[in-house]
Amino acid sequence: MNMNGRCYLSVFHEYVYRALQKQPVYEFTQLENASNPYQATVYIGDMQYGVGYGSSKRQAKANAARSSIQILIPEMSEEGAAPSNDEPDFTFFNYVGVEDPRVSEFCAATCEPSPHAILRTCLLRNFGANDRHIASLHPHIRSWGSLLRMYGSRSIKSCKEKKLEEQQITLLQDKARRNEPNHAVLQKLRDEMTKLRQRDESVVPIGTLMLTEQLPTHSGSNLNNVHL
Repeated sequence: MNMNGRCYLSVFHEYVYRALQKQPVYEFTQLENASNPYQATVYIGDMQYGVGYGSSKRQAKANAARSSIQILIPEMSEEGAAPSNDEPDFTFFNYVGVEDPRVSEFCAATCEPSPHAILRTCLLRNFGANDRHIASLHPHIRSWGSLLRMYGSRSIKSCKEKKLEEQQITLLQDKARRNEPNHAVLQKLRDEMTKLRQRDESVVPIGTLMLTEQLPTHSGSNLNNVHL
């Protein structure tokens, strides 16, 4: 597709509608980040794709659309500006097919997650998906570079992000008053526990373990039956 001076958001919606015959859905999350307090996550057919951050919901939505375009059409990212130091360069993997037998070797050489780890991350992030091949989960993804943009090492919280969260907790501790509970820290704890509960509730069980009635009630190795 050609940008023709259009924004990524417009091109992204046109591509999803024409090529995939679907409509993208955006989920917004408010973060405790002064510079980029909003996060937008794109879902297409209940599967998560690009994530974007911004000072407003509109900016976060536009960045999420741009991230999704780079996943669905990786060659478009090559036509634009070169990736910054904070963004990984997956140009090489754009020419590696999803089912290329050399994927494991390439991932090990570049310190990227293995195909099995990518599949596991995909299943954990998109709860309810069965244990299927990664290509069947994203049939319209052609290159391994797109999968790395979605589920690679940079898709997980970086050390910088984790350090920022730790600094935020330290600042909350400074708000404590002598001989009084720290309500800011308690509220932060409640929020994190709520997130964990929501995550656990969203997990769909893959089946039920059925036990037969003829299971042995004790160990089969009985020393009393040994003839010396």
